[in-house]
Amino acid sequence: MIQHVEMGRDQAHGGGDLTNAVIISRMLLAQGTEVDPVHGTVSTAADAVGPYEFLNDRILDAANFFWQYMLGYDTPWIPVVSSYGEDGNAKGIYRTLSDSYRGRMTTANFWDLYYYYTYEKGVDLAENAPFYYEAFTNRIPSNYYHQGSFKQNWENVDGGGDFWLYLPAEAAAEGASMLPKEQPNPALVELEDRYTVFDPNSEKKQEGDTSYVQVKATEKGSRLVFQNLSYADRSGSRLIGLKFRTDGKATVTLSKEQNSTPYHMLTLPDTDGEWRYITFDMGINHVTYGQLDNDYNLLYLKVTGSGTTVDLDHLNVLAGQQLTPPSFVLGRDTMDIVTVAGTPLTIDFSATDSSEGSLFYEITDPPSEAALQHTTGNFTWHTSEPGSYSFVVVASDGETVATKNVNVVVSIDRNAAIQAAISRYDEQTKYTSSTLRHFQEAYNQVLAQLQTATDEQFSEHLFVLKQTTADLELLTPPLLDGGMDYTEIVTSTFGSSISMLVDGNNNTYPVYSLAPNPDLYHILDFGPNYKVSAERFGLQSRMNFVDRMAGSAIFGSNDRINWTRLTPDETSFTDEMAILEVDPSLRQEQYRFIKIQMLHPQPDVLWGTVGNMLELGEFRIYGERHETLNKLKVVSIGSEQAVQHRIGIGDQAKVTFQSTEPILDVQVTIQGQEAQVQSTDQLHWTAMATMDDTAVTGNISFNIRYKTTDDVAAEPTIFTTDDSILYLVNSSNRIEVGKLATVIASDNQIGGAVPKEKVGYALFDGNLTNFGDLATGAGSYYMVDFGENAKVKLSDIMLMPRPNFPGRMNGLVIQGSNDKTSWTNLTRPASGTKEGKWTYISSRELLNEGIIVI
Repeated sequence: MIQHVEMGRDQAHGGGDLTNAVIISRMLLAQGTEVDPVHGTVSTAADAVGPYEFLNDRILDAANFFWQYMLGYDTPWIPVVSSYGEDGNAKGIYRTLSDSYRGRMTTANFWDLYYYYTYEKGVDLAENAPFYYEAFTNRIPSNYYHQGSFKQNWENVDGGGDFWLYLPAEAAAEGASMLPKEQPNPALVELEDRYTVFDPNSEKKQEGDTSYVQVKATEKGSRLVFQNLSYADRSGSRLIGLKFRTDGKATVTLSKEQNSTPYHMLTLPDTDGEWRYITFDMGINHVTYGQLDNDYNLLYLKVTGSGTTVDLDHLNVLAGQQLTPPSFVLGRDTMDIVTVAGTPLTIDFSATDSSEGSLFYEITDPPSEAALQHTTGNFTWHTSEPGSYSFVVVASDGETVATKNVNVVVSIDRNAAIQAAISRYDEQTKYTSSTLRHFQEAYNQVLAQLQTATDEQFSEHLFVLKQTTADLELLTPPLLDGGMDYTEIVTSTFGSSISMLVDGNNNTYPVYSLAPNPDLYHILDFGPNYKVSAERFGLQSRMNFVDRMAGSAIFGSNDRINWTRLTPDETSFTDEMAILEVDPSLRQEQYRFIKIQMLHPQPDVLWGTVGNMLELGEFRIYGERHETLNKLKVVSIGSEQAVQHRIGIGDQAKVTFQSTEPILDVQVTIQGQEAQVQSTDQLHWTAMATMDDTAVTGNISFNIRYKTTDDVAAEPTIFTTDDSILYLVNSSNRIEVGKLATVIASDNQIGGAVPKEKVGYALFDGNLTNFGDLATGAGSYYMVDFGENAKVKLSDIMLMPRPNFPGRMNGLVIQGSNDKTSWTNLTRPASGTKEGKWTYISSRELLNEGIIVI
């Protein structure tokens, strides 16, 4: 077996290496240069060979191995060392094939191999290199559409697009049959040009001008995979349309890998041989980047059914613009219903869409005596036969269909129906109190009217009970490995990338730039209603970048200011899951905030340099989530005197908050001062305090304390719910830089609109629409010179980033000097800067004093 080492890194490197090998071989062939068949050195000996024949056609073998993996086939892999230390020991190991860029065909251009072996050597590549040959027949044309945009393969980032200049004259005899199929439509991806067959149940078909893939759906599931289908810009909705036709019902699951958990399941109705679209959303809210990231281009399909013939034509990647899929008013792709035998059942399955025409409704495999109004979607059924029934409701606008899977349990009597409705509930399981309360209310209501409710009323109660049972939320949602699935219950610095940390694949990861540099941390916030306790944590680095996790520890906090180190140890230099045990004395402690921080950055395995990057591939919390006693749902801070979120001594700060129920004994401090608290209904509250000379300048903090109506003290509240913020400054100490100093920048503003002698004053004019943005970029500065006879002593510094570009302020350092030659850092580098948010630096945080340069 030939193993291409760079495929352990990623398939962009693997494909690029092969493209380079072919380009170099092309040069050697043009020169007539031959090499030793084993050592590869230039040779004129009798056994010398061409570059392709080196090591028994090693380049072709590597290309065949590369495409075996890229096309979606199972591919063997032996762990291989990626780097060695000075002592000769392995520092890094490619333990598995990397799935980054798997399936991407748009930059792979080492097609010279086909023409060389076919016409120079007379080799049948379909027999001798079948994976390479299959990729060749599915290759991308020079001009094509990808992700809805026009592309040209000639200028792709990995090169090699000029291979066609060197085709042999004999290739002309092939004609159009061996040319890649053109892609004239930006919306459509023809599946028959992009698929790999895993079993004999699918084949390409041609019907007039339409070519498609025909699949015979089996009970076990017919499998196939499509390449080069990556989806760009999945921050919101990314609606994709699948054009299909069937002669019966079938199910299609979409997955990243053959055996991975599907991220979509589509129910295909019987279209009676007519072509229709069905849509699915590839946006971040429906498919996490951990399941399908932008570098991943494969789409695995499994088509299941009882012998149904399913024809698949293409994907419409612009379905959000070109199709009008119906949307059921009741929502949810699957609906579970409980009823009582002999009770009439009526359900509104109506849908809406944006087209001007009317919708048509159908039902697949309806139960006996059930009826569906084709024009309204109204479903009626009256049965006296207990049992479980399943059917599919279809809404269609004539071009696009939407399906709803409906499961109905018909119980023998009302008591049995109640038990069926609550079958998901487990009294030994801990649920969140709010969802448990709604469930108990619905349960008590249906019990109270068990004997007296009419059939219609009881059906309504059952529907609510079934819904509240389905809505029960686990207090500590689990992962399969026993860790906590925190992805849907926290806000964090990982943003929408957080799901990558629990997908079991450390080759999907939140990019290192999300962790502020130089502090290198990530914070998880469980919100005002919850805290967590933990026994241990698990961390794994991004694949092949072990240094980006080593030297990290875990901390807990309830105010985001004072942090308790939970793990005495740090993560070791390993590419395995590193387990950090929590100090036994802290395992019962509960924290709202969990912080992952790299304390001692390590050198990387390739260059031995410290990159100061925190980049996790996986993160586990082994512990429990606990509820806090919190009755506040809205908390905000502000002031009528505020200017750009700043107030001064003598101004009034105001905290407003709203409780979910009446609260008592409310006490509030603002910046350490007792506030006057007012409320007219014990639900809506206002607390105000005037800032006097004793108040400490800086970010204004507050503390809300109260009791519930049953005289229980609630958790103190110290955070706003709307991210509002207020700063106290001593205006009498403000330095009027424009009047007292000269400001000179290192360069003109970008574009040269403002010269360096004037652009610096924009930092001190109070107008956010004026800003610097110096042309020099990194290393640029503003120097504020107070003159030879003056010095300044700084007490408070406030920095605001340029609107729309907050990240450009990260790394900023304020320095001081008395000779403009020797400079001393006064502050640490700014990090984590946000739009519209001040970075406040108090005198307590200053490192030194002096003349300022930024």
